[in-house]
Amino acid sequence: MAALTGAGRYFDGRTARPVPVSLRLEAGRLAVSGPDLRRDWNGLDLRAEDARPPLMRVGPADTPERVEFSDEALAAALEAL
Repeated sequence: MAALTGAGRYFDGRTARPVPVSLRLEAGRLAVSGPDLRRDWNGLDLRAEDARPPLMRVGPADTPERVEFSDEALAAALEAL
């Protein structure tokens, strides 16, 4: 499957300040990158949180970090993992 990309907002889990990020889903991993920020999350470790569609909010189960985005193709690909 080809890589899917999109834009979103990253939250560190400690503050409410959103950070604009680029998202890339490839080979079952979600790469999150923004100003001074790089995360590489295993898609199988991600958990979705309650959000009103088309918004999707996900992050690793073992950390308060989250990203949210509204890209339907990216959301469907993550749900299919």
